[in-house]
Amino acid sequence: MPYVDLGADTLAVDFPFILEPEVSEDVTGYLWSTDSQESSIIVDQTGTYWLAVSNNYGCIDSDTIYIHDGTWIIEIPEIETFVMVYPNPVKDFINVDIQSNSLGKLIIEVFSSKGQRYFYSSREFDQQAKINLNVEDFPQGIYMLRININGIVKTVKVLVL
Repeated sequence: MPYVDLGADTLAVDFPFILEPEVSEDVTGYLWSTDSQESSIIVDQTGTYWLAVSNNYGCIDSDTIYIHDGTWIIEIPEIETFVMVYPNPVKDFINVDIQSNSLGKLIIEVFSSKGQRYFYSSREFDQQAKINLNVEDFPQGIYMLRININGIVKTVKVLVL
């Protein structure tokens, strides 16, 4: 009987990502949800991917995985600043890490897709900031995380599960 394992049901990766399954030795055929028949695929976007494998006797096994971009890296060249927001999607806590060559004011806000503000924080920062936002009580959905550093605003979509 053929065997295939794509790993955990959900995987956060940096794109592009090579998805290589664990398979039994008797596997002779591959069919991916992308229509590829190769033994591995390159994933470059968030989505659900499946793989069906077969052996010479026509027996089949399959597995499915949800792959998403686990880290958003935002560069703000005007003030030599980098921002990482992770994990995404999130169930409980989302992290916002900021590294900058600047000092200044940091405002972080989280809005629902309907415009309701769920979080607000304003503080001074000195080249580094690490914020851990609790989103456990947020209803499931898509949110906009707005980061304002010294008047320069960047927005990241966040999926709360």
